[in-house]
Amino acid sequence: MTSNKTKIANPAAVYDDPQQIVDDVNLSTEEKLKALDSMEYDCNQLLVAADERLHGGEQPLKISDIHLARETLSGVKASLDSANNSKTSV
Repeated sequence: MTSNKTKIANPAAVYDDPQQIVDDVNLSTEEKLKALDSMEYDCNQLLVAADERLHGGEQPLKISDIHLARETLSGVKASLDSANNSKTSV
């Protein structure tokens, strides 16, 4: 089993697309956001390498897919925060 630390630091080794990060029940929302940040950084590095003709044939993910996954999580996090705030404000 892959550790959460590895999933966050090197998501491309574990996940094929950003939605798999969102769907991973073993990661907290914060961990998922960090993994998406790592995935986006790696994707940008591959795009830079491709521009410089230094690529090894890797297919970078679409940045828009990563952003969509992050928006999904942010909406979930906002909903959870709102629910937690309504429970504590009595």
